[in-house]
Amino acid sequence: RDSTRHRSGGRQAAMRLTSACESALVWDTATFHAPIDELHSSLVDATSQLTSARWSPHASSFACARSDGLLFSCDASGVRVLQPPESSTVVDVDYLLTGSGAVMGGPGDPQPLLVAASADGVVRGWDAQRASVAWELRAHAPSPVTCMCLAPRVGGTSSLLTTGNRHGLVTLREAEGREPPALLAAFAVSGERDGVACTALQHSPKDTANVAAGTSAGAVQLWDASRAATAPSAAAPSAAFEEHVAACTAVAWSAVNRLLLAS
Repeated sequence: RDSTRHRSGGRQAAMRLTSACESALVWDTATFHAPIDELHSSLVDATSQLTSARWSPHASSFACARSDGLLFSCDASGVRVLQPPESSTVVDVDYLLTGSGAVMGGPGDPQPLLVAASADGVVRGWDAQRASVAWELRAHAPSPVTCMCLAPRVGGTSSLLTTGNRHGLVTLREAEGREPPALLAAFAVSGERDGVACTALQHSPKDTANVAAGTSAGAVQLWDASRAATAPSAAAPSAAFEEHVAACTAVAWSAVNRLLLAS
């Protein structure tokens, strides 16, 4: 699932939503009467479902992931199928951005980069135009990746790639171009508790060093990535909220203030 806003003639037009399950539906929230587009036959078969969908920032294309590990890059020219060397459910997919907010491989660059995190613990950077793997990172293998977020570094040419796994380990890496992302820091949201998974991640748009992490135990933690040590046991959250009684499934920072939404 994903959304994007469009502006036209200086005025904000409708937000379009993409939902992914048995098909990819495109909604126009100006009407919401019915989907304005549906991509079904190319993306879904009888044995799998779509697990993630993401618009490119310029809304010129979007990517979908399927439970059998296939990825689809969709634009005006059609649908490209990206087949990973190993089949595993894709947890999340996103476009790699530069620090200025431009898409690596966006308009003017014929080689878009998609990042896909899988349940086998592997994160791959894809050259969507060539339908080939640009880099592969065994970020958490064999532990499944449970969540992922990408945050462009303001004023830079790289992005922060942050992933969490079933055992509560979170790793932060610097992703730039087609080189494998380099490890910057790591921390554990589980602390001394066993069986606590990291279930949601997002960097603050105000300061990408601030990371919100949700856990399967219902806690929402704030971490300072600039201070996180490369040894997970040495790091501690700057704040923790434990009002939830069930697992935290999503976190979202406000773009205009320091409010944090968690569900």
